Amino acid sequence: MSVVLYYCGEREDAADGGLYGMDDDQMIKELCEIRRGRGLLAEDIHARIGPRLRLSCDISAGDPPSVARRKLVLCLTELCGRLPSDLRLAVLATLALHEETDQKFLHERMAWLAKQFGDSTRTARRRMDEGFRMLAEQITGAADTPGGRHNEYVPDGWYVESLKSMLRFDLEVPRLTEERRIVATVDELDEIIASLSVRPGPERGAAEREIHAEMVHGGEIIECHRPGPDYARFVIRLPRPLRLGERHEYAVQFTAYPREELRPYYLLTPLRRFDRFSLKVRFGAGRLPGKLWRLNGEHPRIADEFTPNDDLLEVDSIGEVQTEFFSLRQGLRYGVQWSF
Repeated sequence: MSVVLYYCGEREDAADGGLYGMDDDQMIKELCEIRRGRGLLAEDIHARIGPRLRLSCDISAGDPPSVARRKLVLCLTELCGRLPSDLRLAVLATLALHEETDQKFLHERMAWLAKQFGDSTRTARRRMDEGFRMLAEQITGAADTPGGRHNEYVPDGWYVESLKSMLRFDLEVPRLTEERRIVATVDELDEIIASLSVRPGPERGAAEREIHAEMVHGGEIIECHRPGPDYARFVIRLPRPLRLGERHEYAVQFTAYPREELRPYYLLTPLRRFDRFSLKVRFGAGRLPGKLWRLNGEHPRIADEFTPNDDLLEVDSIGEVQTEFFSLRQGLRYGVQWSF
């Protein structure tokens, strides 16, 4: 027996392999180069952007300086948003992305940062270095995705502030409801993508199956693309265009294969920023799993081994289990697996 494997908003195979293909140390060197002097406010910043940052931020050789700067600022601001609050402040300040850090020299911004922490400049620098290491990991993890950060499976324009998933596995045809709150990272965002990947088990029937989606609220499905038999992408038109930084909530309901044709897990592999993910699975009191365990940021290859870990979960008296995740890392897997 088995369940649906969902990669919310991204394609399944985009996360496999290559998570660490780009050198984090080299990325840190490129970040250190752009923090010199006035940081991102420097007039010559477009000439100091390294090749890995150009690739990660989709900066082409033909981009004028103003466009290159804008792409770099948007990319780094978005990625800094998933760092812990103290490290986020340290990185934003040293890059001159914070509104109060327009000083001419890096050491002046470091002095300002030390005052914010109420500590020495040496401690502030340690936090800066730690923040840069984490930022480099975020960038290289996104850039190593096939096709880069900017491709049809991971289109730019928004990130997920919260996702609430409810899987009704007590039904003959399981039903998934996703409620999302997104934040626009561009102006005039009017379309988004919702995706579903389903891996059928060995008991899959001979009949051809299709993945179906229906809007519950917050948008309208206008297109459906099926690159493969077990993967579907749905284009959702929003009620009105969103402004940069504006939030929007919507909900989609998915159905796919009968319960007996599905594999026993529900996993999310984010390839964009995900701040919060809460999951509830309803098995029903008469059909409980024998063992149920949680995956909290596992590498795809480890998750595919389907080996129970020590993070065990218990189903409640009505046959439901719920769990929650915060500050998810791109390319890693989050969710639950079980066996009957």
